[in-house]
Amino acid sequence: MDNPPAEGWDLTHPIARLWYACDGGLEWPGDSDRPRAQWTITDDDKRATCAQQLREQGHGIMVWDRRVALSFDETEAFLEWLGEPMPSSEYKWVTELEEYERRRDEVEPV
Repeated sequence: MDNPPAEGWDLTHPIARLWYACDGGLEWPGDSDRPRAQWTITDDDKRATCAQQLREQGHGIMVWDRRVALSFDETEAFLEWLGEPMPSSEYKWVTELEEYERRRDEVEPV
């Protein structure tokens, strides 16, 4: 994704769904059995803009080491808000680790 403009746009449902499918993912930190949604965004301006858009949608976010993430509870609400998965990224909507990994490994490389 190219750098989004710093202002003048909103994180709409279709944009968020595509952005998460392409650039987002789930991680299970430490020994947690619950995932959190996260994005690795190396460009400082892009990361700040994306974090701001998530905040404006009412999400509590965490930002560290070039990453933006949602809490466990926020992740569940975010995935529910996104609705149906995008094709070939269905695994990113699975919140059980073993099933997530199994489905991820079944995705054909593009």
